[in-house]
Amino acid sequence: MSFAQLPSWWLSNKGEWGDEIRHTLAELHWRDHRAAGICALLILIMLATRLNEVVRAARKAGLPDTDTVSVTWTELQRATGHARATVGKGIMLLESWGVIKVTKVGRANRYQLVRVHTPGDWCALPLTFPEKNGDAVSRFHALPSTQLGLNALKLYIVLLARRSTQYNTAALSFNGIIRWTGIRREDIRKAWGFLDGQQLAAVSTLRDPRHSKLSEDDQSQRYAIVGLTRGYTKEDADLAAQEKNSEQLLYQAGLPAPAPPTDKRDEDDRVDLYSQYL
Repeated sequence: MSFAQLPSWWLSNKGEWGDEIRHTLAELHWRDHRAAGICALLILIMLATRLNEVVRAARKAGLPDTDTVSVTWTELQRATGHARATVGKGIMLLESWGVIKVTKVGRANRYQLVRVHTPGDWCALPLTFPEKNGDAVSRFHALPSTQLGLNALKLYIVLLARRSTQYNTAALSFNGIIRWTGIRREDIRKAWGFLDGQQLAAVSTLRDPRHSKLSEDDQSQRYAIVGLTRGYTKEDADLAAQEKNSEQLLYQAGLPAPAPPTDKRDEDDRVDLYSQYL
């Protein structure tokens, strides 16, 4: 699977007194920043994708990795779909978080992604599915310029950052999502609906050792990232859609629809069998 390195260290920082953790996205409010918040996160995704291309080309040429990439304002406007003024505010937000440093070179700016190569300070950003025809943010073109759009982006980035490389899914409860993103509890399902509808992420039904022995005490959900989690690729999504369509055709033809498992043991056996293919 192909991925770019997205800086994630900036999502949480120690507070002023050093004894509390502050979550940057939880302080990114629609009422204060509006579309500039959406634009900032889209710009970061685009820069990480573009830097990945530069690094891969450098490695082929035998050159050392770089953390800096040149992008014009026109390219940023075209990728994000936002006006020049909004792009400018988005860049200022990224600078204020310390995640990028900007230098002017001719008509283009050079953007340094801070600590992008430092182990533990970045997360994987999937490229094989979200990217289309060289457009790093094509899956977000349907993103509304509203609080819902900002919430969906914040949730997606947190899921990327919290994804376990060992289990390949992100484990988060609603309380954890609220803490990391600041999204109101009643708005979480709406934000998730966009990610699910755009096939950017999916809920995983598979259990793993992170679940507590007393399952009723574990309130976290497992989220799979399409393009990163095994079994959740574009091909898998297309195949699932074809199978669902076939089932609907059979049902319309008068054949009985497949019955759901009636016994919990049957369900556990089905999950165990499926997990062998992941």
